[in-house]
Amino acid sequence: MTAVALASQQDKRWGINSRVVAAGSQFYVFTPSLLDGAQFQPKAISYYFQSGGTWVGPTLLMQFASPENNSPSGTTPIYYAPLIDASGNASGTWAVTYQFKNGGYNNVAVCTNNPSGCYVINPNTDDEFMNGVSVGPEGGIWTSYLTYSSVSSRQLPLYHQTIYLKPGQGTAGALGATGNYNVDPTSWYSINTADRCSAPCLAAGDYARIASNPYLGLDSPYIDRSPISGNNDLFQIFAFDPQGSAPKNTFTPKPVYYPIGSDLRSLGTPNPPETLGIAPEQRRKMPGKNGH
Repeated sequence: MTAVALASQQDKRWGINSRVVAAGSQFYVFTPSLLDGAQFQPKAISYYFQSGGTWVGPTLLMQFASPENNSPSGTTPIYYAPLIDASGNASGTWAVTYQFKNGGYNNVAVCTNNPSGCYVINPNTDDEFMNGVSVGPEGGIWTSYLTYSSVSSRQLPLYHQTIYLKPGQGTAGALGATGNYNVDPTSWYSINTADRCSAPCLAAGDYARIASNPYLGLDSPYIDRSPISGNNDLFQIFAFDPQGSAPKNTFTPKPVYYPIGSDLRSLGTPNPPETLGIAPEQRRKMPGKNGH
């Protein structure tokens, strides 16, 4: 709470959609700086860490072109959940993930202290969204997201993909796995009130909270239509040990490294008007007051 108060002294919107993690013997607060006015997409990520009884920071991780809040006109209306997620482990390794505008598309990035740097986890000419991150006990970093099965055309179905960065190795030996090649977002709930999109859109939720265990396994959840009931269900991908034999659904990602503090704003393009962010007060409602 102290870190959020400190941040608000410099940017009145800092503290909104922040994440707190424990890494080693310290707490870290990762906070996005958000666009002004009616837009609430992130435009930069910074962090504070606890040292004794005080908080140190902010330390800028990256500035970037803000991601689109949802898919643009002419496509299936999907909420992209452009929120940050963060994770840490007992060894002191932490990681924070977010979406940013890379060319004309949302791509997922990860910043970490092991090794220190930021990575566009698998740059592509297609939107990547609904991102989550988990730091394993060994210090490896798992990142998940949804992306379109097409290239440059935002066509359905969606792919659910997970990428693993080996402890302390950055881009070397990165491994990706496609857990599902046929995610159908048309089964998601259509949000008819302005608590996620400015017009009705399909939403799987706000976060994809993935988790890893000491056996180098991963629980990577996503929402899809159940082949049995026809309703929405939470499915989970249990990834293979990345040190073992690779399964058939793997691919080789091409993460791109950037130093801490990089400015990637020049890589993006302006967001179309229909993908403005939604104010948090419109998304934080009492139970039963959000239309569901």
